[in-house]
Amino acid sequence: MIETAPPAARPRRLGLPVLPLLLLAAVSLAPHVAAAELRVVDPAGGALAGARVRAVLPPASSELIAAVRPRVVLSGESGEDGRIAGELPRIDGLTVLVDHPAHAPRVFEPAPAAVGGAIELRLLPGLLLAGTARPAASAPATDGAPAAAPAAPPLVGRACARWSEARLPWLPTTWVRCAPLAADGSFRLAGLPAGEVDLEVRADGFVPARLRAPTDRPATVRLDPGVLLTGRVTDLRDRPLAGATVRPLGGETGESAADGSFAVVAPALPVALEADARGHQPTEILVRAGKNGQPPSLHLHLLPGAELTAQVVAEGEPPAEVELRIERFEPPSRWSAEHRRLALGDGGTLRVELAHPGRYRLRVRAAGYRDAVVPELEVPVGRGTDLGAIALERGAGVAGWVSDADSGDPLPGVDVEAVPQGARLFEAVVAGLAPRATSGATGEFLLPGLAPGDWEIRFRRAGVAPAAVQVSLAGESVEDLGEVVLSPGVAVSGRVTDRAGNPRPGLAVRVYAGDGETWSALAESHCDADGRFEGLRLAPGPYRVRVEGERPLLTQGLELGPEERERELELVAGGVRLAGRVLRGGAPVAGGSLHLLASDDPGRHRGKLILHGAGTRSQTFGLPTTRAAGEVGPDGTFVLEDSPTGWVEVTVQPPAGAATVRRLHVPDRAEAWIEIDLEGETLAGRVVDADDGQPLEARVAVYLAGAPTPAAVAWSRVDGTFAADGLEPGAYSLEVTRDGYAPGRAPAVTLPAPGGVTVELAPSAGAGSLRVTLVDAGGRPLPAVATQLVDASGRSVRSLLSGPDGARRFDDLPAGTYRLVWADPAAGVGVSPPLQVDGESREARVVVEPGAPLLLGCAANACEGLRLDHLAVYSPQGLEVAAYLPGADAGLRLTAGQTVSLGRLAPGTWLVDLVAAGQRRQQRVVVASEPVLVPVL
Repeated sequence: MIETAPPAARPRRLGLPVLPLLLLAAVSLAPHVAAAELRVVDPAGGALAGARVRAVLPPASSELIAAVRPRVVLSGESGEDGRIAGELPRIDGLTVLVDHPAHAPRVFEPAPAAVGGAIELRLLPGLLLAGTARPAASAPATDGAPAAAPAAPPLVGRACARWSEARLPWLPTTWVRCAPLAADGSFRLAGLPAGEVDLEVRADGFVPARLRAPTDRPATVRLDPGVLLTGRVTDLRDRPLAGATVRPLGGETGESAADGSFAVVAPALPVALEADARGHQPTEILVRAGKNGQPPSLHLHLLPGAELTAQVVAEGEPPAEVELRIERFEPPSRWSAEHRRLALGDGGTLRVELAHPGRYRLRVRAAGYRDAVVPELEVPVGRGTDLGAIALERGAGVAGWVSDADSGDPLPGVDVEAVPQGARLFEAVVAGLAPRATSGATGEFLLPGLAPGDWEIRFRRAGVAPAAVQVSLAGESVEDLGEVVLSPGVAVSGRVTDRAGNPRPGLAVRVYAGDGETWSALAESHCDADGRFEGLRLAPGPYRVRVEGERPLLTQGLELGPEERERELELVAGGVRLAGRVLRGGAPVAGGSLHLLASDDPGRHRGKLILHGAGTRSQTFGLPTTRAAGEVGPDGTFVLEDSPTGWVEVTVQPPAGAATVRRLHVPDRAEAWIEIDLEGETLAGRVVDADDGQPLEARVAVYLAGAPTPAAVAWSRVDGTFAADGLEPGAYSLEVTRDGYAPGRAPAVTLPAPGGVTVELAPSAGAGSLRVTLVDAGGRPLPAVATQLVDASGRSVRSLLSGPDGARRFDDLPAGTYRLVWADPAAGVGVSPPLQVDGESREARVVVEPGAPLLLGCAANACEGLRLDHLAVYSPQGLEVAAYLPGADAGLRLTAGQTVSLGRLAPGTWLVDLVAAGQRRQQRVVVASEPVLVPVL
């Protein structure tokens, strides 16, 4: 529950002059709060200085938004009194990691009630690993007598132990302990765990030694002498390059000295040697032995890279340092990113050295300021590029205070998070943005540096229901939210069972806003061994509940009333136990595999977003979520657990031959049996040149109606004929492609087709490019809008986010007619007019008008638990866009008396086509500014 003070009681906006005062107020709270904060102590209880401490919040779920989490809410090093200053939110799942070089690292999970008081973080001694590194020549001889060798020089180097903990699956943690080698090669590593660690010993003149070492006994490490490689690193003008990194494969890494000279050790020859230096392109050479068996003296010339310079200006004094996100384009369509923290020179001078020329995008970030985005630019080789002035602005923000609904007291320790709405969430994920703050001792909070646009400000604290406020920020002002009141809300618990009433342990129960426009969960719980879940507290209002395992199993609405205090849910989640047999002409087909996918899975049509993070699993959006797969037995039978219901596409891959696709209907019940006959129709045809009628060799893709992937692919022969076998009767479309020709299409082919089909290909005008700029009704650019370029047949060609200037460029497009589908949080889903590409560079400007929500409703009691078997939304041009609506979940179930929002549609006339309970309904709707309701039955 959220209550705000009347408008007369408080100002709605705080202008920029107030912002420094708010910042000062927030800073002034630190000494007051720090008096009862974290304190690190040794095993005897004494203060421990120099401990590195991080407090993090876990991801709310395993969805895409988790890519910007876990969120570090406190980071620092303990002082002489062992204390860490800062504020912690009082929230479940808070985790504190403590690391000290002389003690074992520990992970603490303080209870929310303990936050705000003194929390003692007591470290344990851990185990001590004593070891000795010895040159291989000094190892004992095989007969037990010491090997004769001259006195070895003192060893110079260090030993490091590394180990990982899987205690937190959402935060894989690697700990490191290092110590220098004594002259005799001995070392001592403290604070180690029981078991084994990865031990690495590096010493000058020797190949690095790596081994798994138990921590309960001394370790002896053999150091093998390597091959000494020496030389110089220079630029093309033979000027020495200091600080260049030189790495022989499998050997030790070194740096060049002031005169460019280097000396590194390789394990053997030949060896690959890499060298790179800031502002220069990396190089790699193969080093071979000379005629005397020794390596030659090496001279590494590094080609020039590129350099960017800029002047960072800000209100008042520029910050001492900035964080830079540098994205480089890697053809054909990938952007790679790196983060650098750079100190600014005199007057805010920024200098960025790049290894490669090419296309770049930059984002400049500094504490307390809004990110500054440098538009895409081309950086030439060997020359500096001056970006001019980069202005850091305080930006918009939100401020207010949080109080308890029952007592009226201020609520400290509330986690306040700003979540961008709609497709801007993708931009936040890609940029690594997670704006957040913690309310102070008097409940006050401030979140500055937010970009203009629509935001959801979320409030979370243990013991109260999470709450959210929708704000639209513009300009440079801070939105005053006034008093935000948090109440206990409704305690939601329940049990998840399958259709037979058996418990479903381990499933995630996630609650989303009921508007169908939010991809990020508000709350989450997990089922225990009995299928029960609890711990969800929600404010009254509409929600959407999803139950997920390896794939989504249930999506349905939930309405909580204002007078409720508890709600018990009985959720039936799980697909059908689908069994069947694969046949060909009535005879079983032995072996092979079978893959099933719901026909209404939005991920079949949506653009794909995959984020790769170091040490964490990839985060994805837009991939199909209803896949099920299994093996076909010797008798042709198969069993799939948790198969989705409704219309599905089944791909059967026999042990030999091409795959066969069938569209089948799976009934909505606990168990079902289907038979799949691979015997089918043949679609024959011919491909010819449109100008002279000559036969052409080409690729022929055959699509089921509405499917984004082909049911069959065939190649026309020299005489232009083709045949696609094993197709079931029904409606298909064809797409024929050949280099040098524009794609040819047969949009409506019905099997059986005795006369075949002829497709004419016209010579192509060549590949072209299309640059589309999205603007709102006022002409302002719309950044971070998800865009999908579709061809004349309605199939996706490219999927990208609009850039900071609202533009997105699509390169290497065959000549033809295209349309742009967009998904904007305010305007919703819309379709552009036709866009022509004819081998040239074209530009288009699309005005995005505000839209309205599309709702599905069902007042009859017969609709309780009813599943949508089919949902399609067609634009006036006949383009199906349901997959682009964020609320169009596969297998959506309805509840009696509740409307379900599919998301927003742009203004215009649309056709809604749906099937539920065996009944089909088609309704033409006109979207303007008010929500549009479509009855299901």
